[in-house]
Amino acid sequence: MNQTATYTNGLPYRRIQPRLSFPSSPCNVLRTCHANGVVSCLGGQCPLSPSLPSVRSLTEQNPADWITFWRQTKDALKKQGYQLSTLRVYRQVLRSFRTFISEHTGSNSPQSVSRKLMHDFLWKLTNDECSWSWVSTNISVIRTAFDKLSGQSITLGIRSPKRRHNLSDILSENEVQKMLACAPRARDKLLIGLMYGCGLKVSEVVALRWADMAPDEISIRGHRARLIPMPACYKDLIITAKQRCDASDYIFRGKAEGTHLSTRTVERIVKKAASDAKILKMVCCMTLRHSYAVACLKAGENLLQIQLNLGQQHLETTEKYLSYLPAHNIQSAVHPFNHASQIDTTEIDLPFQCEDEKSALYAFFHNLPNYLLLKNLRKTG
Repeated sequence: MNQTATYTNGLPYRRIQPRLSFPSSPCNVLRTCHANGVVSCLGGQCPLSPSLPSVRSLTEQNPADWITFWRQTKDALKKQGYQLSTLRVYRQVLRSFRTFISEHTGSNSPQSVSRKLMHDFLWKLTNDECSWSWVSTNISVIRTAFDKLSGQSITLGIRSPKRRHNLSDILSENEVQKMLACAPRARDKLLIGLMYGCGLKVSEVVALRWADMAPDEISIRGHRARLIPMPACYKDLIITAKQRCDASDYIFRGKAEGTHLSTRTVERIVKKAASDAKILKMVCCMTLRHSYAVACLKAGENLLQIQLNLGQQHLETTEKYLSYLPAHNIQSAVHPFNHASQIDTTEIDLPFQCEDEKSALYAFFHNLPNYLLLKNLRKTG
């Protein structure tokens, strides 16, 4: 038995305590000490908390009885304030673990559990394509029941899996053209054009004022303050807006006076344009930002310049877009600036009208059947 009950990073096991319960003993950080059967805390050594079973008691008192093992584990967790829903998850995990042990060893005793069987059990979960969160839950439950409560080292050296960050959907040049063509209003076209043509976040585009717009650049305020090059096709629009609109007004005004469009409204506008364009990808405002970065890379733009335009702090974040590049023919894409030129700025009536609640609800319910149909098509492949 290993004498150091610690995680893989060297820190001792945290005390068994749920987030919404009060501690039952004054110890803050407990560490199992297998040599003398006591628990050491920050202030020295103290006897085991009366609410917890003694070390090795769960597996040595009744080594051949899983029922008693579960009953004692449940009692120890109940005394620490664990909820009934959490105890059900513990019972489900330990039942599947018991079934796996009995199938591979022929033994029905908790004492037959070993570190090798634990690794084999994790391989089974991986082969069954279980999610990363469920695998982490299994590791946590078994570590609590066998290592923290029973003083064993079954999960020693096992790390919980991290969440897989899959690559986002990227829109092609043709798909962006369809979205711009399907946007019903000039305001919506400008929204999509700015988010794709300049790589803006949805929170940045709704907070734009006419004072932030210049014929050759956009001034982004806030935590990631920066200057972004303005597509040349918007030059006439900016000159006209400076004459007709107040510089302190928001470009995309909301329903109330002095407010801007909500991010939820912009998300609805983008999703509706993608739905009308019959795009079967999961499209949102961040999809346009990701598509801007990939299109710039394919057009041969410098990676550092893309990082500055996006306002990303670390270059490693921008380097993730390199995985979208093909192995050959990199400089074959059209720069996002050129797609923004498809918007006819001469017919835009400034300033834009405020968002009407009735029209927003009508557009939502009118587009709901198409959204459900496309969602079903995505599931079926």
